[in-house]
Amino acid sequence: GWTAVRRIVVRNVSTRRIRVDVAAATEGIAGLSVTAAPERVRLGPGERATVKLTARLTFLPRRIGAIQGRARLEVAGGGRIVVPWAVALPVRASALIGGVQLSTKAFRASDRAPAVLTVQAGQVRDLAGRRQLRPVSRLDVELWRGKEKLGVVARLRDVLPGRYALGLTGRGPRGGALAKGLYRLRVLAVPPDGRPEAESVTFRIR
Repeated sequence: GWTAVRRIVVRNVSTRRIRVDVAAATEGIAGLSVTAAPERVRLGPGERATVKLTARLTFLPRRIGAIQGRARLEVAGGGRIVVPWAVALPVRASALIGGVQLSTKAFRASDRAPAVLTVQAGQVRDLAGRRQLRPVSRLDVELWRGKEKLGVVARLRDVLPGRYALGLTGRGPRGGALAKGLYRLRVLAVPPDGRPEAESVTFRIR
């Protein structure tokens, strides 16, 4: 489950002693409960008390970035105050890069008929009803043979979330045709902040 706590300070600005009943309400989300403690406070003139609101979720709902509700404070003998509140939910981790694939697993070096590498880069997620974009500062396509890194065959900067296609001619980082054999492409996505993510795909030069 998941739990969040918010606190409200209630102060008596009148010249008489008062009793305040506190009730918490929230959106109709399955598995969500909200409680107030204490549910009743008594305050003399100028006194204050802290009320703790606790929201509990038995599971994190999908596509919901935040929950919101209100605390209703009713003064015995008349008077009511409604205090809105909101809590951001933890964002489910999602890949910064995915869907890395080649149009063919084996091909000959060719400038006229290159293989096509497709990549899904960046994120678009919903946070509290608003779309949030997470771009990629740098997208590198590294060429490896076994445990040896041969270099970078393609680099894109300031990449917005989307699907990208890159042509592979079968040439190395220095422009020469690759020798026959097995190779690996490592696609590295570097975000503006946070840790880089990578995916790999293998291919063979015939």
